[in-house]
Amino acid sequence: MAQSIGYQDGITAAINRLRTSDPGGTIVKKGPDGKWPKEPLETIKDVPLENWKAWDKLERTLGILAYDHDQAVTPSPLPPVDPPVDPHPQPSGFAPQSYNKGSRGQNAKFNVRINCTYDSRTGEYVDGQGVRYDDAGLCKGGRTEPNIPGLKPSDMSDGKEPWESYEWMGQTFPPYPAQSYEK
Repeated sequence: MAQSIGYQDGITAAINRLRTSDPGGTIVKKGPDGKWPKEPLETIKDVPLENWKAWDKLERTLGILAYDHDQAVTPSPLPPVDPPVDPHPQPSGFAPQSYNKGSRGQNAKFNVRINCTYDSRTGEYVDGQGVRYDDAGLCKGGRTEPNIPGLKPSDMSDGKEPWESYEWMGQTFPPYPAQSYEK
């Protein structure tokens, strides 16, 4: 079964690493802050394609392939699955942190199936404290992402959604540690 690649494709991040290691392969320029632009190809869209360099063309090609792939993928309806119930919910109203930050700085993930409602106007989940999360369980701001002892790093989620149960170091989550529910 084919899966959608989605907006978390990592293409621009990977290409920016290549640009840094081989600046001669790009016509994109770093900003005054010394960082690559958030949308590098937008900064060179008026330059004819034949004047682009290897990393720029590769980013364009990978972006087109990912987009075309996602357009071709027909999502198959999944049977409804009841999310695991946390037998120890906390009254804070915050969605519990279900994964710690990843080993390379990837964001922590939160279980949006606990203490959250879905806002169909924005496509986001909102917890009882008004903090917003996307459908991948990433916080849109307003929460810290501490390293909570026992939780798995987000880059080791093995393709599981942030609300699916998992085992890590002899423990099963949920239930989550009380610290997962703190701001």
